[in-house]
Amino acid sequence: MTEKLLLILGSTLIHYQTILEALFLILSQNQPPRVVDNICGAVSRMVMANRNSVPLGKVFPGLLQCLPLKEDFEENRPVYSCIIELFSDQHPLIRQYLPQLLAVFSQVLPSDTLQDAIRSGLVSIIQKMYQQSPQRFQNILAEMPQEHAQVLMACCYIAGSWLTTLHNSA
Repeated sequence: MTEKLLLILGSTLIHYQTILEALFLILSQNQPPRVVDNICGAVSRMVMANRNSVPLGKVFPGLLQCLPLKEDFEENRPVYSCIIELFSDQHPLIRQYLPQLLAVFSQVLPSDTLQDAIRSGLVSIIQKMYQQSPQRFQNILAEMPQEHAQVLMACCYIAGSWLTTLHNSA
């Protein structure tokens, strides 16, 4: 029984590697934004389904480079759900790529392309990161364009009501 399970798990890992290699090969070929967005969604679903089969150290930076999504905003749910899940599990990649993540969040939060639950999850990440490392957070914001930093600071100071005000002013 154990041998059979190991064989199945090994087979899954091989398939994940093959699929990921194919997806990243496609990404390297200068694809239209909709294709890139779909690949981001697919990779995020793979991470959430079986994180241990995905080499996150290689995959996560590539995913971040493609964000925010450009055309297929239905893929926002799996992409940002994946990031929220990694944050909830305290995955070290979140801290490592915090500046890039905050830059993406600052661009996507004011848009109307996010579902409310995803928006709330991103705001929660921002608030927790600020609470856990206020000096690092401030240093990252100091390197951003002012309008992006303001979006993130609004998340830290006005929990809840900022969404309507910020969304209406965008």
